[in-house]
Amino acid sequence: MDSKESLTRIVTFAIKAVYWILILVIAMIVFVYFLRTSGIGINGKATIEMTLTGRAYRPYVYRVLLPTTANFLAPLLQRKDALQLGIESETMLGSKFFRARLDGRLYPREVILILIMMYLSLAGFAITMWHLIKELGYGSRIRYIVPPVLLLASTVFFGFGYLYDFSTLLFFSLGLLLMVRQKWGWFLFIFTLGTLNKETTIFLYPVFALYFWKRMPRRKFLLLSACQLGIYGLIQGTLRFIFRSNPGGALEWHFSDQLLTFKEIAGKTPILLFYWGAALIIIAIMVAYKWGNKPEFMRIALVILPVFMFSFTFWGYPLEIRVMLEVYPILAILMLPPPAVTQNGIAASGS
Repeated sequence: MDSKESLTRIVTFAIKAVYWILILVIAMIVFVYFLRTSGIGINGKATIEMTLTGRAYRPYVYRVLLPTTANFLAPLLQRKDALQLGIESETMLGSKFFRARLDGRLYPREVILILIMMYLSLAGFAITMWHLIKELGYGSRIRYIVPPVLLLASTVFFGFGYLYDFSTLLFFSLGLLLMVRQKWGWFLFIFTLGTLNKETTIFLYPVFALYFWKRMPRRKFLLLSACQLGIYGLIQGTLRFIFRSNPGGALEWHFSDQLLTFKEIAGKTPILLFYWGAALIIIAIMVAYKWGNKPEFMRIALVILPVFMFSFTFWGYPLEIRVMLEVYPILAILMLPPPAVTQNGIAASGS
């Protein structure tokens, strides 16, 4: 009996190891695809060099986590070795991609570190989603199927790309997971990192406020609210003061560009509008299916969707759906069928 149990444990461990290796491989494939197709580094207002030196336009310059970390850790690497590694990567990414597009000729160590952090963020997003799905009460089949699907499906966001996209996915989904687990010390730490990464981390707060308003002692709720708002205000206020002289502004107005783009698409390729409309209808149906039985926490989290849609309409580049990355993990889970069981009082209404 002991030998059978040992064999079962070994086989189970081997299967799980193969699965997570597969996740890392898929993440690498998606990451390379992102680098090749997203146009990262071509925005003249936020080149890698401008980001690393604090000369990017506002609001891009406010997203300091990855460039600041890369600048801090760069002395740990040999410049020559980093440059050689970057040049070798061009066999996959394209001629002079690392040296020219990513400014790796000038900042090889920093760019290598940024690429490493981007890849780890993407892989970390998949791992986080596995744990979040588990916490919400879903069975093992859903847990193991969804993360690789989410990695592959994330390619729909790659019409544009910036160095902080994958870290945005990681910190926002990790913030949701830590809220579900009610690990508040770790949550505030991730909230801090997320705020340094991108200002949209603040949208974790309305999720927290709406869900925990009646589920937490009032004093604790007010303390955690003050911590989140205080952290956000301090970081963003400081960044806006430091970079107040940079060109640009808090937001970029693109509503007129949106109208012109959709008018052009309607005139030249109207079939695209049909495909997009059909996709939205399918997503809406999947989200609405057995709505009341889906995790209440995630249903409440969807409250941020209208804000992001409004933001995309008026301040997003045309077709730049990557501005909806924060909503991606929420919609993905709500598109699943309801979990069979509830956990932590989170999974279903009235739990």
